[in-house]
Amino acid sequence: MEKQNYTFAGIITEIKPVRSGNTQRGDWANVTFEVTEQIESYPQIAQFDFFKNGDNVKYASNFNFKVGELVIVHFNLGKIEYTNKQGEAASFYKNNAWKIEKVEQPELMPEPQDDLPF
Repeated sequence: MEKQNYTFAGIITEIKPVRSGNTQRGDWANVTFEVTEQIESYPQIAQFDFFKNGDNVKYASNFNFKVGELVIVHFNLGKIEYTNKQGEAASFYKNNAWKIEKVEQPELMPEPQDDLPF
């Protein structure tokens, strides 16, 4: 089965501090940010992780987006499995952003689908 890519459009409403470090595989950086759809009724809100390592660390460590900017986020869905401190299997899910585009003209934002049955 082929990996599915998704997009989400909206305004950046929160950016958390960049986390970074070094492992046996090299340097890494991650920034978590929130995007809210620009619709009046029932806007969807999504949180994304923008993780980069190796030569691409600079893109996450120098995250060049600001709260209030209109963006289109290209992302994949992910699941991280690990063993917790008690030795039990655990997991969590992530929206992994791999590309973020600034939208300079709001009229170019994709129109959200209104599929409510009422």
